[in-house]
Amino acid sequence: MEIARYWVGVGMVSFGPAAILVWLSVHPFIAFWRNVGAKITLAGHFAGMFVVVGTLISYRDVLMRGDLGTSYVFAGFAVVLLTVSGVMRYFQNKVLPITAIMGISELDPAGTESKLVVEGPYARIRHPRYVQLLSAFGAYALFANYVTCYVFLLLAVIGVRIVI
Repeated sequence: MEIARYWVGVGMVSFGPAAILVWLSVHPFIAFWRNVGAKITLAGHFAGMFVVVGTLISYRDVLMRGDLGTSYVFAGFAVVLLTVSGVMRYFQNKVLPITAIMGISELDPAGTESKLVVEGPYARIRHPRYVQLLSAFGAYALFANYVTCYVFLLLAVIGVRIVI
């Protein structure tokens, strides 16, 4: 369990910030990125994510020093949160095309068919993708139980709020 907790934590603090940084670099500057084009924007951002993830993974020993130990109670809550996240993701995927999930419809509105989604979870929650993502991050933080994961979770909440 210790190894699983460690690697879940490493994954969270390596991939999570990269994803949040992409959102924070695309959403506020969407007019600029539309002029650049969807393919170049996505390629550049994926390359940037690769660099961020690689850099953070190389510092994993420093990032993962605040081990709070195994908590089976927290792990139980993590399973519940991850189940909620998975169910939400399943229903989102039924009503949201892959072009919307990848942001292509936002970057190239003329080149993709997009419409306001008002069924499934979007009929009840304004931003179900963000709720789903934060539920998953919460699950990973509870399971890993490292200080860095909780700090990232707090920063992710702030980052998602800025994006919203």
